[in-house]
Amino acid sequence: MTHDRPSIAILAAAESSASVLYGLYDVLLSVGAMYPEMTTGKSGDALLDVSIVAATGEPFRCFGNVLVEPGAAVGELNLPDVVVVGDMYTPIDVVPEGRWAVETAWLRQVYAQGALITSVCTGSVLLAQAGLLDGRTCASHWAYRDLFKAAYPEVTLLPNAILDLRHERDGIITAAA
Repeated sequence: MTHDRPSIAILAAAESSASVLYGLYDVLLSVGAMYPEMTTGKSGDALLDVSIVAATGEPFRCFGNVLVEPGAAVGELNLPDVVVVGDMYTPIDVVPEGRWAVETAWLRQVYAQGALITSVCTGSVLLAQAGLLDGRTCASHWAYRDLFKAAYPEVTLLPNAILDLRHERDGIITAAA
């Protein structure tokens, strides 16, 4: 992970919500660039290298039929410093077994290589599917409490938590919505 700027990969899938995906992209991309322009009228330099990645580099439609054009396929990306998994629209009573095979394999790989793995809201379901939350607590949407109990009994969902930093030193951070 030797980058000029910290690299952040936002993982997108067909179940991603466009508002969270592009909201995160916009906010993270503006770090360092926005404030100087607002205060001095001169553009600043972006402090983060932010990209949207997906199982393939091909454009696809996410939840709400919004077009997503990934900057790269997960297999084409150099090791990022941070991976952010945004929310995933998936039914609260259906285990996503077999879904996200490419994404979960990649998450396990980059985590093993030292990337910080984070999730927003129901992105924790994808982390649980990857096995990255086994033996850990996590924050997620409270409505997924029963799914976690049934499908991921080795994960302790904290249904009232907004942010779970308990495993930050282990390279995992989860947030609810």
